[in-house]
Amino acid sequence: MISNGTGNDTFILPGASLGFDVIADFTKTNGDVVNLHGALQDTTWNGKANTLSNYVKVTDVGSNTYIAVAHNGTGSGVQVAQLTNTPGLSFNDLISHHSIQA
Repeated sequence: MISNGTGNDTFILPGASLGFDVIADFTKTNGDVVNLHGALQDTTWNGKANTLSNYVKVTDVGSNTYIAVAHNGTGSGVQVAQLTNTPGLSFNDLISHHSIQA
């Protein structure tokens, strides 16, 4: 579990084959960022922002948000992160708050 406390934090995630991280204090409005560069390196993503949602899947389950990366841009992908206590968080929320780095 990763917990960096208050302030704006950047969580750098490794490739999807290395498992997933649980992030305990992620706040979209506090400048926190999930860096998915490493996780996206093993995909066929072309680097264009308008196709990122094909590769990064964000799922809200209860009070947690799960981020997965799909290797070829289809399917549910491989889970790379769990953001705890983030109910209702979506891919569009993360994008609009600049909370994803690719």
